[in-house]
Amino acid sequence: MEHRIYDKTLKELFSRPEIVKNFMQGFVGEEFVNDIDFSRIEKKNTSYITKTFKDRYTDLVIKLNMTGGKCAYLYILFEFQSTIDKLMPLRILNYMLLLYEDLIKQKEISIDDPLPPVFPVVLYTGTTTYNASTRIEDLIALPYRRLQRYVPTFEHYLVTLRSKPREELKRMTALDNMIAGLFYLLTAGTEEEMKEAEKFVSDRIDYASEFGRFYVIWIRKYLKHRGIKIKVHTKEGGKIMLETVVAKIREEKIKKAIDESISKGIAIGKQESILNILRKKFIEIPNSIETKIKGIRSVEKLENILLSILDISSIEELKKYL
Repeated sequence: MEHRIYDKTLKELFSRPEIVKNFMQGFVGEEFVNDIDFSRIEKKNTSYITKTFKDRYTDLVIKLNMTGGKCAYLYILFEFQSTIDKLMPLRILNYMLLLYEDLIKQKEISIDDPLPPVFPVVLYTGTTTYNASTRIEDLIALPYRRLQRYVPTFEHYLVTLRSKPREELKRMTALDNMIAGLFYLLTAGTEEEMKEAEKFVSDRIDYASEFGRFYVIWIRKYLKHRGIKIKVHTKEGGKIMLETVVAKIREEKIKKAIDESISKGIAIGKQESILNILRKKFIEIPNSIETKIKGIRSVEKLENILLSILDISSIEELKKYL
């Protein structure tokens, strides 16, 4: 679910020069950012994520035109899962090498010319604290000293939704940094924080602009994903106003559904109780799954079905995560 809500929307979002500028100037503390001509960025229609990892990552390549006629590439990998990938430096390095091979194959660069620099960024959208190293050296065992010179040196840049405190994100949003505004929304942990953040961001958007139209579509999809039922009204100039009807954050609903399912359904093996809880709380049960649940008598199998529907791996993991 995280992948489906973030994949296309984030790639579309970061295809916009003003968002790339907001992101680089607001979240990347590197001096080369001052050399980028943000009016001439070019999105490359390619991806280096293999099918094996499509459910947890998506990537985006952007060509950056620099002052002095030079160019560089921005490679952003969006990581969706809350389970941290300890091998991320290895994966990023591999994707960068594939990018170089692709540029040569497509004759965008000559084999006689120096390779253009690539700035690799991992944008982590999960909620678990990111505790993996960003350096490939840390993945390699300390070698016999005479092999030390052959250990590769590589590091990727890391940005998380919580790279900056929420108050700082709010301050940046007030200065018209819209990517900070979206991060401010995405890090809301309660109903009240979500409503306050949405209003704060919404008040600063020009709804007649291309980004404004994108935002209306994005916020509807995102709030629906979070399990927030809304009525959408349009004010003058296209500005939207959201009325929360059932404002429950998705994680809160899952936790409550899990707890009640254990006590009222799984613990006593009542299939219909589980179905009623899921229907009532937040899930529309497909007929095929309902039929399957009704035919199961094993408590263990019922529990596995429930975990599958809720898209989690274990009750213990979910409670720890929440």
